[in-house]
Amino acid sequence: MARKRRSFRRPKPKLAYRKLFVIATEGEKTEPAYFELFNSKEATVWIKVLPSRRQTSPQQVLERTLDYVKEKNLKKGMKSGWSLTGMSC
Repeated sequence: MARKRRSFRRPKPKLAYRKLFVIATEGEKTEPAYFELFNSKEATVWIKVLPSRRQTSPQQVLERTLDYVKEKNLKKGMKSGWSLTGMSC
């Protein structure tokens, strides 16, 4: 009786860690669409885009981000936080 052949294919490695970036945008469609392009199963980062809710002042965008971090208890392992806002001259 012949032996069954073994497969020599290696399993794809699984990422044990993906860095999370939480982004609150001013826009409702364009900016979230840009950042969602980065999310894939192979990516080493995970981007969570928070909905605008028509709160677009820099202070409101920052508050939305901080509320999400607090709600999801992300502050515990957080090493840094960033806030980017655009300004018109």
